[in-house]
Amino acid sequence: MFSRVAQEVIVVSDGSEDNTLAVAQSVPGVDAIQLPHNRGKAFALLEGARRATGDVLVFLDADLIGLKPEQVAALASPLTTGRAAMSLGIFGGGRFWTDLAQRIAPNISGQRALERETFLSIPDLEDCGFGVEVAITSYVRSRRLRIERVSFAGVTHPTKEEKLGVFRGEWERLRMYGQIAAFKLRYHRRRPRILTRSHIRLSQLSHRIVDSGMRTPREVNREDESEYLDIGSRR
Repeated sequence: MFSRVAQEVIVVSDGSEDNTLAVAQSVPGVDAIQLPHNRGKAFALLEGARRATGDVLVFLDADLIGLKPEQVAALASPLTTGRAAMSLGIFGGGRFWTDLAQRIAPNISGQRALERETFLSIPDLEDCGFGVEVAITSYVRSRRLRIERVSFAGVTHPTKEEKLGVFRGEWERLRMYGQIAAFKLRYHRRRPRILTRSHIRLSQLSHRIVDSGMRTPREVNREDESEYLDIGSRR
């Protein structure tokens, strides 16, 4: 069905214990990969990207409902035409809760396209798990590359509770959000801090206070006091 819009179709089974691999292998033209153990979503995406031969990667969740070939082509179009460096497929007109989740947090959409070279250049991706979408978006934004949103009207997917049952589904949902939060925390810790002129002047003044014998602002000379009081007014 998708041969008209995709050069190759790769399915990665991340240690699945059901018949995912058998179903994928039964479809002519599909390159199916079975990972021996569950390594997380980020690792699975990397395995698929390394196997791919094309310049543009299109990532799609395996449990999508209502997806049409023309929507896959629309997702790839911003890259093939040079309009954007990454595109995001955003649900709409499907199911209320999945549509709402995409409106609240579009950057965690699993439906996206970007250049293979860009994806493989993202550092420390293997262990991001479900934080992989946030990692991709953060990397693309850090390089100030254009991102375009593409409507996936009528597309949805079952919730984790529907697929796994209430208790296991809730646990998997909490695990997913935990991995996303863990990545965001690591990312913000290692992100370079942007210093304003006021930050720099305050740092310089702090050093001058230390050099003057740990005097307080009230004890510095007139020049230092004038500069200390004027930091907030000058930019």
